[in-house]
Amino acid sequence: MKHVLGVTDRVWTRMIQFDKGEFEKGHEHQFDHFTLLASGKLQINVEGRESVFEAPHMILIRANKLHELKALEDNTVAVCIHSLDPDIKAGEIINEDMVP
Repeated sequence: MKHVLGVTDRVWTRMIQFDKGEFEKGHEHQFDHFTLLASGKLQINVEGRESVFEAPHMILIRANKLHELKALEDNTVAVCIHSLDPDIKAGEIINEDMVP
C-alpha cells in the first residue's frame, strides 16, 4: 500500500494506492469527509455495514463512524479529502513532483 499526503490552504488529502486485499485499518474522525475513489473497486465497512463502490465515485464518510477500506482490485486508488480545523496551524505538505 502506498500513501501520498498533501496539505495546502487548510485542505488535507491522502491518496492511498491499494493492491487487491489490502486494507486501511478501521478508524474514525470528528468530522464528515469525502473519499474520492479514483480507480478500482473498494469495500467500505462503516460500523459493521458493508458497501461496495466502483470508480469513479465520491463516498461520504460521516463523523464519528468507525470505518475500514478494503481493495477488491489491484491498483485501487482512493483519496481522502477534508478541511483542517481553522485553529490548526498546518504548513503545506507538497512534494515537487505534485507541481506542474
